[in-house]
Amino acid sequence: MLILSILVFLLAGVALGISKLGLVERVPQLFAGRDTKLTFEITPAAEDFSSYISLFRARPEGVLLLTTSNRAQTARFQMPQDVSLRTGSLALSATAQIADGQHSLLRVLVGNEIRGEVLLRPGQYDINTEIELTADDLASDTLGVRYALLVADDTGSCSPDSDWSNVVEIEQDTRVLLNIDDTALTPRDQVAAWGNVVLLGWPEWLPEEKRQERWLAAAELTTRGYQVRFVDAPDSETLSGKALRELVASGAPAFAVQEAIPAWPEYIAAAGANAGHRTFKETTTWRHWYRVGPRAHLSAPGEFDYEVMLGPLPGDAKWTVIVTHNGSILEATEVATNGGIHSGRLDLTDVEVLDSNLIEITAMSNYEAVGVCNNGPDLFAELRSSTRLLQGGETFEDDLRAAASMLNRRQPVTISFPDNMSLVEAQRMLDLTLDLITTDTELQVVDGPAALAAVRRADIVSVAGTLHSTALFVGLDANKRAIVTRSADVTAGENDVASSAIVLAISPVVEDRLSMAPRQ
Repeated sequence: MLILSILVFLLAGVALGISKLGLVERVPQLFAGRDTKLTFEITPAAEDFSSYISLFRARPEGVLLLTTSNRAQTARFQMPQDVSLRTGSLALSATAQIADGQHSLLRVLVGNEIRGEVLLRPGQYDINTEIELTADDLASDTLGVRYALLVADDTGSCSPDSDWSNVVEIEQDTRVLLNIDDTALTPRDQVAAWGNVVLLGWPEWLPEEKRQERWLAAAELTTRGYQVRFVDAPDSETLSGKALRELVASGAPAFAVQEAIPAWPEYIAAAGANAGHRTFKETTTWRHWYRVGPRAHLSAPGEFDYEVMLGPLPGDAKWTVIVTHNGSILEATEVATNGGIHSGRLDLTDVEVLDSNLIEITAMSNYEAVGVCNNGPDLFAELRSSTRLLQGGETFEDDLRAAASMLNRRQPVTISFPDNMSLVEAQRMLDLTLDLITTDTELQVVDGPAALAAVRRADIVSVAGTLHSTALFVGLDANKRAIVTRSADVTAGENDVASSAIVLAISPVVEDRLSMAPRQ
């Protein structure tokens, strides 16, 4: 009896000690092997998981990459608008690769407010955490999340080896988790959850009639601003059946901001990443993307007027300034002095203009440093705020738009499909058709000759021999750019569209004398 009393007393003392030390709360963490959570991390209540949905970033095209030369990236999430939102969080998934001796900081901003920071130490490892969203975040139509890589200034005698000493990948499965009410998602909200992308199932067993039906639905949705992707997945994981018909019949536009109409002049260094001076070791590049606008308001700039301030160089070193447009060199000049203002005005009327275009201005020196690590001193330069694209505003016409004009002269536009069209062929045909049709285009499927016919790569030459010489083939070149080739050129062996998995053949109503740019 005495021994039993002693045991009870000891057990009571141990229990009291555990309680006082807070070990009861720490035991689950110790067994799970987890460190203490970061202050901005949250975990949704387990009982709410049944009502959670995941939002992926809009138009995801691979990972977001942060390096010491590209230190910030922005992801946008389209918020659902037909259901009530309770709570939400950002589920961040990232991979860090930090070189030895380097220390960085990953900063996460939501709506321009800092919501979390993670210290990045040397090594390669995964980062998985959740950041709570506020009521204001959930009330917005589009949630902008910005990721920034902050690198400590190098104070040693040697700088890091290249721009790849610190690399952070924001993975595609980074998502927004939303706790919603019990209402089922509408088709448009489901599209928003997929990253503002309509996922249409295209399994191998899909009957021919269903393939044509889904492809025509996809074509109508693309003209309303939706991005459509065919996927080999069951109907339960895609938009199909009643939900697809409901979205098509609703006439509802996509959750998307209308593309801005270009306004010239367009200043490229007055704000943003190109504004202000830069310090660097050997070379720096300013980049600017510009677009030609929506179809109804296409216009391109006529000139590029730039001015760059170059800092002094040691000794007899010289500056070289290179200007490119979509990768083609417009100007490469060795500056006569070793510093000062260098300017130029370049004609853009004869350059190749796409829907999205890139201008790059690079300043580099031939200074050869001698010393520890050959780092040399910091150089500096500034692209002046007066740099601009100007003298645009007139609608321009190219071969693709001329082909679209020829196609849409008749309504409805008849269209034919190859038998047993694959997922890749369906996607390529949809992407090409989007460049040719408008919201007013009415498509009608036929079995025989059609105004718009999908042709497989192996059949291009044989089909061209059956068409009028003014018929056109629309496909992709080796750089994945849409191009137009005459039927007569294809039969003559000049097949620029041969790299396409599938091309579109456009038959003229009559013998069109379509004005096309001469061959180079």
